[in-house]
Amino acid sequence: MVLEAAERAAAEIRRDAERWAQRHMEETRRRADELAAQRVLELSYITDDLLARAQAVAQQSDDLISALTNASRQAAGTPRRRREDMLSTPERADRPANPEPSRPATASAEADGAPKSESERPSSPPVSPGARLLVTQMAIAGSSRETIASRLREEFRIEDPSAILDEAGL
Repeated sequence: MVLEAAERAAAEIRRDAERWAQRHMEETRRRADELAAQRVLELSYITDDLLARAQAVAQQSDDLISALTNASRQAAGTPRRRREDMLSTPERADRPANPEPSRPATASAEADGAPKSESERPSSPPVSPGARLLVTQMAIAGSSRETIASRLREEFRIEDPSAILDEAGL
């Protein structure tokens, strides 16, 4: 009889231990699932934020490319007088009335489309649109005048880049 009572007690202890282990496992799984769901939600918010920022950067890049393209076209084909006419009145008020006072009359005639004689042509070749684009891009990126001048000398073989740098306001 004692042996039977001990076996019943042992079986009862075993069932209690199994029930406790089962409850403990269920609780642990529930907590793990909650933590996983919380992490997924946090990662979702972070991913959405990063995606929004990437889209904003892409839009800014598109705007910058468009501005650089327009600036390149403008620098390559628009006479200086017309570019200044396109500026709004407040921007023009900040500029001197004659931005290039040392410019000879023949140079302004060329800007107006009048032909020049061979003796009146400048000794240095005209600046390429690629060089102008490089100046614009590097200026927007915050490069120093010296760094831009060095690149113009090296890549475009421009001996004295001061004129293009002055024109760009650097």
